[in-house]
Amino acid sequence: MQSQASLFDDAPINHSRCLYIVGNGFDLHHRIPSSYSHFGAYVRATDARLADIAEDFLPAPVGETLWSRLEENLAWLDTDQIVDQASIFLNSPGADDWSDADNHAYQYEVEQIATALSSRLKASFHAWLRTLPIPSVGSWTGPRLRLYTTARYLSFNYTSTLTRLYDVPEDRNPPYPRAHDRSRRRRNLRACARARTSPPIRS
Repeated sequence: MQSQASLFDDAPINHSRCLYIVGNGFDLHHRIPSSYSHFGAYVRATDARLADIAEDFLPAPVGETLWSRLEENLAWLDTDQIVDQASIFLNSPGADDWSDADNHAYQYEVEQIATALSSRLKASFHAWLRTLPIPSVGSWTGPRLRLYTTARYLSFNYTSTLTRLYDVPEDRNPPYPRAHDRSRRRRNLRACARARTSPPIRS
């Protein structure tokens, strides 16, 4: 009697009904430096000030770097730390040298941090994506995976590797649905930081 495994192995497969879920390991297999750690190295090399702000205000678990779990760490933005940092620009209203410019300096500092962690980080991410070397059929010399163009693919990647290297039609490989969610998340992050731009009351 045939085993259950061999029965499945011998059964014909309708690949048009197969769904492949593709993550970043797929791009890393194809030697694309596409991890968030690679992105962190890019930010450090191209915008050291942005890298400093991100590493200062986005906490990382003990023993890990910020960039290795960037998405998760974005959710733990320490807004109190931002307020404390900006508060050094404030002066007590009762001080002899107080001026309204102190409040503007505080608001400016908070806005600089919020902008860095939203629009600047997003722009840097998009710029980094454009630098990723996506192999083509003619340039790839490594082992190819056995994929079927008639199957359906749910890719969590931002790259065009499936289409460029494996000729998977775009209608079988729709754009990553969370890409727009991330940009909205960063807009919310900026709005959250803006809500804290009113200087705290200081005696």
